[in-house]
Amino acid sequence: MEKLLYIDACIRDAESRTKRIATPIVEVLKEKYDVKTLVLNELPLEIVKKELCRKRLGGEVDCDVISWAEMVRDADRIVIAAPFWDMSFPAALKVFFELCSLFDVTFKSDDKTCYGNCKAKKMLYIT
Repeated sequence: MEKLLYIDACIRDAESRTKRIATPIVEVLKEKYDVKTLVLNELPLEIVKKELCRKRLGGEVDCDVISWAEMVRDADRIVIAAPFWDMSFPAALKVFFELCSLFDVTFKSDDKTCYGNCKAKKMLYIT
């Protein structure tokens, strides 16, 4: 069965209109895909700043972050539920993808360019 990663970036939980749209869609997709869910409100997301970059360059990466990055990399499909928040998308979603941007996990590079390792064929963004 193909893997689907559902990233719930809804800030207001049950009150979220975006979540009310996404929930029945994901329920139907569970019939076809093995669905893994990440609720960003429940994750210990750390803002990427100088100290975190220093740790990463030294090979220190939190095991939870590696797990999230592997989920992104290995998903055949991705569904993101993110409200239109403060004239954009939630900051937690950007932080999540910054954290998951890991060399040799979600991307590789050579002297000229970067190459993505993610295999998702499609992504659905619900807002």
